[in-house]
Amino acid sequence: MEKKLFPPITLPPSSVTAFFVPSTPNCTSSATAVASSVQSQPLKARLKNGETLYGIFFLSFSQILAEIAGLASYDFAVVDMEDGHDGISDAFPCIRALVSTNTVAILCLPESSATWDKKALDLGPQDIMFSMIDSWKSARNAVSYCRFLPNDVRGSTHTIVRASDYDINEGYLSNYEEALLIMCQVESKEGVKKIHGGAFNH
Repeated sequence: MEKKLFPPITLPPSSVTAFFVPSTPNCTSSATAVASSVQSQPLKARLKNGETLYGIFFLSFSQILAEIAGLASYDFAVVDMEDGHDGISDAFPCIRALVSTNTVAILCLPESSATWDKKALDLGPQDIMFSMIDSWKSARNAVSYCRFLPNDVRGSTHTIVRASDYDINEGYLSNYEEALLIMCQVESKEGVKKIHGGAFNH
């Protein structure tokens, strides 16, 4: 499992948040302790409340390693499809393993596109991460991929996918946008310059 440490940052527009936190878990002695300490609020709400959260990146698509990461009491785990060797179908078992330990599952996409985003969100991860965002336009596009028509571009098949509990969750359309944390990684020097220069302030 590969750990990464980055300083936290927040990017406008308000719907796009990029953050990285230290990957040192607050380990507990048992799975029972993990379950008893689970936060009912989404990751997005917890960040807004100023909580310090601990998470891990991993490239393995092993369900066992995903479960171990969850049982280690991380607040979230990022399944990295950008650098990993597998894709959407391989990420699904990892999501299920993390959910079973009450750990937030985040999918990091291999590229910023409507196709990848739709496939990823339909699986039902709690949050999503985009890589190589270097302008306000690319950040806005990333957000639009996550929101349904008619206001944005995500196709509406929510009645038949896991994200809505296969339409058992009747409040999915009303609540998904508020709960979903959309993370954008600004990784280039040019992108960082634009942030400091106010180019993301739209």
